Amino acid sequence: MDQQTPVLQKIEEAVGLIKLLQQEKDDAVVQVQAVMQEKDQAIAQAQTLAQEKDEAIAQSQMLKQEKDEAIAQSQMLKQQNDEAIAQSQMLKQQKDEAVAQSQMIRREKDEAIAQSQMLRREKDEAVAQSQTFKQENEQLKGLMALTESKLDEILVMGSASTN
Repeated sequence: MDQQTPVLQKIEEAVGLIKLLQQEKDDAVVQVQAVMQEKDQAIAQAQTLAQEKDEAIAQSQMLKQEKDEAIAQSQMLKQQNDEAIAQSQMLKQQKDEAVAQSQMIRREKDEAIAQSQMLRREKDEAVAQSQTFKQENEQLKGLMALTESKLDEILVMGSASTN
């Protein structure tokens, strides 16, 4: 039995070692399962991050497109603003020309009024002179009639005295 004891002891040690190895294997399996679960979680998290990255890229592209549209709209509005400024300047120039023309027409009107007043005065003077000539003509006609009448009397008296 003495010989069996070391063998038994060795078997028991081997069984103890097997149990210990079995326990370590079970612990390693549990640890591998935990690592596998962490790996699966990491893969799921990586897929979520990849999806979020794709969504962020899509959103970034959409924002870039909106930015490009905003820039295009801004350029169009700037062009419209430039056209409005040019049109405003053209209208101001036309207004200035119209004001200058209006002032010239006003001066011409004032000159025409002054000339009309001068012509009216000249007409009034001519009418007054015409009336004066008419009165003088009437007076001359009266004098001529009187002179003719006196001549006739003289002639009649001279004829009567010669007879």
